[in-house]
Amino acid sequence: MELDKLAALIGQPTTADVSGTLPLFTADVPLPAGTISGAGFSMDSWQDVVTNEQMLGLEDRLSRGDLEKFGGGVPEDWKFNSISTTDTTATLVATRTADGLRLAVAAYSKPDNGEPATEVSLEAKADAMVEPAWLATLPALEGGTVAAVGEGVGEVLIDYFPAGKGLVTVRWRYEGDRLREIQDYLMSGALEVAGFELVDPEAIRIGASAFDVQAGEWSGQVVVGTTEFEGQTLTDLLWFLQRE
Repeated sequence: MELDKLAALIGQPTTADVSGTLPLFTADVPLPAGTISGAGFSMDSWQDVVTNEQMLGLEDRLSRGDLEKFGGGVPEDWKFNSISTTDTTATLVATRTADGLRLAVAAYSKPDNGEPATEVSLEAKADAMVEPAWLATLPALEGGTVAAVGEGVGEVLIDYFPAGKGLVTVRWRYEGDRLREIQDYLMSGALEVAGFELVDPEAIRIGASAFDVQAGEWSGQVVVGTTEFEGQTLTDLLWFLQRE
């Protein structure tokens, strides 16, 4: 997937065929009527299970009544599970019985700037992680595996962040405590060779685990950290960039 392809979906009706860019949105998936205001995807791998989520932001906010009407009209091969509400959202969940494809429609009562009025997401298991071409432009120490990746544009949320003019994120995971090694790698000039500039060069020199970077119209953060799971130490390198 590429940001320009995702951006091309903005302004189209939900009746349009968007499956060429977001393959989970096939013609037999029920969608509420509306106009697309954003598009994106995210994938996550944990314990050899890869989850693929694809989402569309919609211009029009649906009420709880709208959600109930939509849920009551889903095809027979879908199970309308529930509608849950909070102070700010109402979310419908339905599942396709044949393969477990999960549909969620979240309506936001007071969306913040950049957030969709309504967001439709589809979630399914995947055979393998998608690795977009832009991954090659981001420096990462060798030996890691891509554990999560996401991108989006417009009024849509990627890991709870509005995509805006464009958002990309990736998490590389390494076995063992590689924190210092990754910090040394980033200090070696790898960022500069890739065209990135440290906003505060002193931050990484004193061993910070998160620091700001920029390159042209893109800016964001690089975060390095370790976690413990079932007696195993893992190190993550996270890139998060947004287009200004």
